[in-house]
Amino acid sequence: MDPVLEAWRSLRTRLEDHARALAEEVRAYPSPIARCDDQLPGLLARRTEAYAALREVESLDREREALGDAEWRARAAALLERLAAP
Repeated sequence: MDPVLEAWRSLRTRLEDHARALAEEVRAYPSPIARCDDQLPGLLARRTEAYAALREVESLDREREALGDAEWRARAAALLERLAAP
């Protein structure tokens, strides 16, 4: 198996798991007391970022055949670099 594709699948699986875990954390979050909850907005932002990253990976997956191997790998590397940035 191609190590790049294996790593890409692993990344996608981790992003899916992370997004699901954050969604579950939001669902299980206790009802906030009006204007007193300072942690929920951060949790919601992290969940939004996780789903945005997953959508980018899924989009690039859909374009893989049309792009060709070299272009897909270049875009995948750029996406990975962007996702790894703090």
